[in-house]
Amino acid sequence: MTPYLKYVINENPQINKVYDIVTFGARIYGGGHMEDDYRNKDVLNDVQFDFSTPLKQRSHTNPGDIENVEYDFRFVVPRNNDDEYGGRMRGKTMQCEFKSKNNSLDLSIQYITTKYRISWS
Repeated sequence: MTPYLKYVINENPQINKVYDIVTFGARIYGGGHMEDDYRNKDVLNDVQFDFSTPLKQRSHTNPGDIENVEYDFRFVVPRNNDDEYGGRMRGKTMQCEFKSKNNSLDLSIQYITTKYRISWS
C-alpha cells in the first residue's frame, strides 16, 4: 500500500477563487529508515499532488516542485494542463489527491493549507 489522501478545498462554496499556494506540515521518512530523510530530494520526488476543479481543470505537481523549510513544505498550485501562461486553477471548489509512488515511505501530515484569492472573472 502507498500513502494516499483525498480532500476538498472549500467544501461549502460561495464565490469563485483562484488557487495559488499549498503549504503542508509533515514528517517524511523514506525507505523504512527512522532518520530524517526530509532533506533527501529522492523522497520528495515520490510525493505528488493532483488537482481538479468542477470547471474540468486538471493539474499535478512534478518532481522538484515541492520545497522544504524545516518540515514546512510548500509549492505553487500548478497551472491547468501545465500551461506556461494563464490557466490558473480556479473555481468554487478544488479536489486534491496527495499520493506517493513509494510504498516504503513513512509519512505524518499535521496540516494542509491552500491559499487562494477571489476571482473577479
